[in-house]
Amino acid sequence: MAVLDSEAIEDPGKPVVVCVDDDQNNLNALGRVLRARCTVLLATSGKQALEIIEQQQDIAAVLADLHMPGLPGAELLARVAHMRPHCRRAVVTGYPESEELISAINAGQIHYVITKPWKLTDLLQVVDQLIHTFKLERDNNRLVDELRTVNTQLREHERILEAQLSERGREISAATEQLAQMGNQLDALTLRDPLTGLYTHRAFQERLREEVARANRYSQPMSLLIADIDQFASVNYDLGYQAGDEILRKIAIILNEDESPDRVRSSDIVARYSGEEFVLLLPETAKPGALTKAARLRDAVAVSTMPGGRKLTLSIGVACLPEDAADPEGLLTAAEAALRGAKRGGPGRVHFFSSGDAGPAASRSRPFGRVREAEVDRFRPYQERMNEVTAILNRDRSLSCLLVDLSRLHKVELDLGVAHHSEIYDHAAAVLDRLRGAVLDPNDLVCRSGDGDGYLVILAPRGAHRIDLEQLASSVERAVEEALSPMVSEVLREQPRITVGAARVLGNSLLRPERLTARLVADASDNARNLRERKAHRDRTTLQDVILGEGLTSVYQPIVDLGTGDIFAFEALTR
Repeated sequence: MAVLDSEAIEDPGKPVVVCVDDDQNNLNALGRVLRARCTVLLATSGKQALEIIEQQQDIAAVLADLHMPGLPGAELLARVAHMRPHCRRAVVTGYPESEELISAINAGQIHYVITKPWKLTDLLQVVDQLIHTFKLERDNNRLVDELRTVNTQLREHERILEAQLSERGREISAATEQLAQMGNQLDALTLRDPLTGLYTHRAFQERLREEVARANRYSQPMSLLIADIDQFASVNYDLGYQAGDEILRKIAIILNEDESPDRVRSSDIVARYSGEEFVLLLPETAKPGALTKAARLRDAVAVSTMPGGRKLTLSIGVACLPEDAADPEGLLTAAEAALRGAKRGGPGRVHFFSSGDAGPAASRSRPFGRVREAEVDRFRPYQERMNEVTAILNRDRSLSCLLVDLSRLHKVELDLGVAHHSEIYDHAAAVLDRLRGAVLDPNDLVCRSGDGDGYLVILAPRGAHRIDLEQLASSVERAVEEALSPMVSEVLREQPRITVGAARVLGNSLLRPERLTARLVADASDNARNLRERKAHRDRTTLQDVILGEGLTSVYQPIVDLGTGDIFAFEALTR
C-alpha cells in the first residue's frame, strides 16, 4: 500500500514526489533523504503508484525502479506520461544499459536515469532539477492558459469595437458627405470678395495653379502683377475706413473694366490679394507686355478721382513665367520681391523681378521708360542656372568665374535716373555676350549677379589648357570699359571705371554644388572689392603727386573723391 510522509502533509506548498520500488529498504531510504525538500509519497508497486497519481493532480516527479513485479518501471512511467504530461519522470535502477531502459528513453517516457547505488548529493541534485523543471513548465502552462483567456477576451472586445467603429464610420461618412456639400456651397459663396466683387485670395490661388500648369504644358508665357495702393493707411486715418472701402471698390472697378485698352482683358484674372493689394494674372503675356499693361493700369489709377478727392498711386511688381520662376509659389515670391523693389523706388513705380531685388542697388523701378529688350532677359541669375553650373563642376572638378562689378555706375542712376542706368547695364550684358568666342569661351555662362551690381561669368572647362584668371579678368575689364566708355562719358564726362574680380574653387563631394557656387561668388566679390580699393588708393596717390609736384606744365587733372575714389570733376593744373 502507499505510504505518505505525515510531516510533509502539513506543508501543502511543498512539491509532491512519488517514489516507487518493490524493495522497502530502498523506498524508505528515498523517503528519508527527500522529506526535507518535498512531500514524498511511497508506493511498493506500479499499481499503487497509479492509484496515488490518479488522486494527486499536482505531482512534480515520479522516481520508479526499473524492474518491479506486476507493472515494470518503464511501462509505469509511460502511463504517467499519458496521465500527467507535465510530471517529471526518472528511473532508479542498477541496470543503466538494459535495452528496455534505452527504448523508454528513446520514446521520451523518461527524463532522467539515477543509477543504483545512488549518491546522496547526486540524488538531491537530480530531484531539485526535476522539481525546478516541473515548476517552470507548470508556470509556463499557467501563463499560456491566462494568455489564451485574455486573447479570447480581447478578440471579443475587438469584435465589439469593430462593430462600433463600422457603425461610427457610416455615421462619419454621412456627416462627411454632408460637410462636403456644405463646403461646396461655401466655396461658391467665397469665390468673390464681398467688398470689391473681385476673386478672393483662395480663388486666385486655385486659378494661379491652373494657369501655371497650362502655361507649362503648352510652353506659353504668363505674367503676374501685384499692385499695392501707396500710403493707403493714411487714407483710412484721414478719411475713415468707410472712405477706404469706397476707394478699394473704385480701384477694383478700374482694374476689372475691359472696355478700354488700359484695362485688363476678359481672359485676365483680377483678385484682391490682401487689404490694399491686388493681383492680376495675365495668361499668354510675356514680360514686355506685362510691363506695358502695368504702366497703363498705374496711369489709369493716377488720373482717376477717388472718393474724398484723393489722388492715389499704385506700386506694381511684375514677374513672368518661365523667366523668373517655374511654379506658382516661385512666381508669387518673385512678384512680391518685385513689389518691394517698386516700393523702394518711391510711389507710382513699376518694377520687374530680378535677382537683386533683395537690395536697393538692383532696383530697376521707373515711373515711365521703355521696356527692357528681350535679349537681356537671357542673362538669368546664376541660381536659376544651377543645372548648367553643376554640369561644369562635375566635368571639370573645379569652378571658376569672373565678376564684372558695375557698382560705380550707380551714379548714373542717381544723377540721370533709372532709364539711363538700365540702358548702360543692359548694354554691358550685350558686350559680355559678344565676348564669347573671342575673349571668352562660347560655352561660358553669363548671368546676373546675386546683388544686381553686375554680371557673373561662369567659365566652362578649357580642357588641358589652364586659365590665367587674372589675365582673363584684365582682358574682360578692358573690353567692357572700352565698350561702355562712349555711353558713360556722354552722360558723366568720365570713364566707366569697371572692376572685374576672379575666383576659383575646387570640387568637394561633401558640399552641395549650391554651397560651392555661393562660396565662389563670395570670393569673386571679395576680389573685386580689393581691386576697387587698390584703384582708389592709386587715384589718391596720383592726386597727391599732382598737388605736390614741381616743374609743372599745364594739364587737366581729375578731381577724385578721397572716400570713394570716384572722379567727379576736372581741374586745370600745371605739371
